[in-house]
Amino acid sequence: PMQPQEVHVYSDSQVVVQQMRGLATARAPAMRQAQARLRALIVQFEQVTFHHVPREQNRLADALANEVLDGKRGFDG
Repeated sequence: PMQPQEVHVYSDSQVVVQQMRGLATARAPAMRQAQARLRALIVQFEQVTFHHVPREQNRLADALANEVLDGKRGFDG
């Protein structure tokens, strides 16, 4: 199967976007571990860009993410 070479990651967390762009450092050990896992995954792509999207501009995604975090919905719907 053909694999995408370019990936765009959108997040409502400006801090996470800055950290993944290398402009800030994660302090929490769990966040550093999560970023290390993500960095290990993204090396398989030629280009990965991280974009900040304020929550106000993406209310549906914010609502769905909160339902998952609250245990009201699973990742598969």
